[in-house]
Amino acid sequence: MVDRPTSALLTDLEQRGLLEDTLVIFGSEFGRLPSAQGNEDGRDHNITGYSMFLAGAGVKKGFSHGATDELGINAVDGRMHVNDLHANIACAHGA
Repeated sequence: MVDRPTSALLTDLEQRGLLEDTLVIFGSEFGRLPSAQGNEDGRDHNITGYSMFLAGAGVKKGFSHGATDELGINAVDGRMHVNDLHANIACAHGA
């Protein structure tokens, strides 16, 4: 549900020459467990391993940082505290 609108946003920013000055961050304050909850209508929160993506503003295209375990539950490589992510965002924009 988010692939096409996200792609459209990035394409539009790039076509207008704004992507190089705009940092797009796609993520949340927690991830979701890779397994369904009891009634299978959803997945519980996961604070130990989740994905985010950044685009534009000089972010290296195609770069991937870190990895989770084989079940996608825990970060096992390249772990980053959210405070470090925020610091990098602030530094990237001269805050």
